[in-house]
Amino acid sequence: IFVVHGNQMDRSKPYVPSEVLEFNYRLYSPIVEFAANNGMKVAFENTMTNERQPSFCSTPEELISLTEKFADSGAVGICWDFGHGNVMFDPNSIQEMAKTKDWLISTHVHDNYFGKDMHGIPFTGNLDWKAAMKTLKDIEYQGDFTFEFVYKNYPDALFMDMMRFAYKAGKY
Repeated sequence: IFVVHGNQMDRSKPYVPSEVLEFNYRLYSPIVEFAANNGMKVAFENTMTNERQPSFCSTPEELISLTEKFADSGAVGICWDFGHGNVMFDPNSIQEMAKTKDWLISTHVHDNYFGKDMHGIPFTGNLDWKAAMKTLKDIEYQGDFTFEFVYKNYPDALFMDMMRFAYKAGKY
């Protein structure tokens, strides 16, 4: 699974969702075709937006609209980034993720708090992991759980301990 973010085109232009959708369709068409012809899939990842800078695919509706444009290819899906979702929709991020259930094929698992995309180990932020796992079970998610951490701040001497904790958090 090749995970990509929706692209915003030229940020100096006004954000018009229908135009950005068409731009992304044209942009990713050759990649989706390549994936379809080579036993791969492309997953569109949920992004984050704010008042100053819109970001395409920051809502389940935009993710689904782009994914559905490629439905006939059989080579697309959605990657739900838990951290991005938590920044965008806390405390409703898990309900927003559930909207993608028909297309969800991949996850980026990390935690955060204070509205920052921190890429922490699960249980080090404020995301409700119990609700997240229950929802994934309820929607019959069959994909992988891919950790997406930022570990540059860990000293080398603590790195393996951090990895052991991440492993235990994932198993839990």
